[in-house]
Amino acid sequence: MGDRQQELVEVIASAAAQLVEVVKVSGDGAQRFRKDSNGKLEWGNGTNAPDVNLYRGSSDELKTDDLMDASGYRDNNVNTASTGTNFTAGTYNLSSTSTAYTLATPTVGDIVDIHQTSTATGGITVTCQTTNETYDGTNDIATFNGVNDHLSLKALSTTRWAVVSNEGGVAFS
Repeated sequence: MGDRQQELVEVIASAAAQLVEVVKVSGDGAQRFRKDSNGKLEWGNGTNAPDVNLYRGSSDELKTDDLMDASGYRDNNVNTASTGTNFTAGTYNLSSTSTAYTLATPTVGDIVDIHQTSTATGGITVTCQTTNETYDGTNDIATFNGVNDHLSLKALSTTRWAVVSNEGGVAFS
């Protein structure tokens, strides 16, 4: 075999945010994937308009306007929580023997990830800050019962946290 020459496809768009690539499957009524000249990627099911995206938010920031489920997710900006911590948007490790934490009043769109990394068992609690705040509309206390429990939350309003994922034995009351 001889040397293979690499081929480069260069697209020069006439404007920012101009679509430069689209993908449809035969019979689709809408695009399954599209990319614009800013590098924004969008995906859909082929029936409806694309409903999830990934794009450059600002310098050194990759952003989505939607929820993301990343197996093996790792955040290099993890906060180690201490007793009384008011969790705001971010990722927190419950890595001490402290047993009581507070979830700050949400701002719509905030994402909070809480991981129990401590080997302490038997009830590390994260309580909503005010009496009218809830997890999914009913409960205001999340109890982590064992190492590797993980709770991912998204603020739907200033009083309601949606449970995006609950891995392990996190219980609500």
